Amino acid sequence: MSTSAAETSLAEQAYRDLRARIVRLELPPGAKLSERTLAVKTGFGITPIREALARLRQEHLVESLPRVGTRVAPLTLRDMREILDVWSLIGPEVFRLGVARLGPDQVEHVRQLAEDAVRLRTDPSREPHEWTAPSSEIYDLLCRMCGNQRLARLAKDAEAEVQRVFSVIMSDRAAAEKLRSAEMPPFPPLEPEQAELAATQMAEFHRRFADQILQIGATWPSVLDAEVGVPTVLATGS
Repeated sequence: MSTSAAETSLAEQAYRDLRARIVRLELPPGAKLSERTLAVKTGFGITPIREALARLRQEHLVESLPRVGTRVAPLTLRDMREILDVWSLIGPEVFRLGVARLGPDQVEHVRQLAEDAVRLRTDPSREPHEWTAPSSEIYDLLCRMCGNQRLARLAKDAEAEVQRVFSVIMSDRAAAEKLRSAEMPPFPPLEPEQAELAATQMAEFHRRFADQILQIGATWPSVLDAEVGVPTVLATGS
């Protein structure tokens, strides 16, 4: 492998590592980010970390401000509403295009992942990131199958922000139990000829999910433009 290819591979690994830490709140909203500290913590060099932060900045998961430096982008209740609105617009279209291109083996694989998601969600011993993993895998597959690379990129960016919103909400135990026990609509059909119906049903799922998230957020002691806090135990990224 050439030096350039090796650096690219390391930058990709560093990006995935930091993205996962942000989404799971190991690096919580508002956490200050130092290239040197992140390099020591993750084991990557300064260059891969710098390139990873540049990508995360494009995805609005990281921001750089004068006299503040680089930090994980904060979340306000308004941010949460806008993120969920965008996801509700993009997600069903990805579903429609992706389902229309699924082969029989892929349909069966997605069905199994959907069953896994329900099983893990109703198992109180499972952590939230475990029972959302199958849904993320489904979304990844549909993004690859949708046939529109630009839409797929937008969809993945939106999903990363939705995952972070979800992690913030699920950091509250009462909210986590409320979402775990919430009644969800059945998983949409996956036959290619029913792609339009699948998109319609997925839009309804997105709407109900967003309503539940925002209802929980609205009960927190915050105002619309205030940054949403995270329990102190999670604030380990500074």
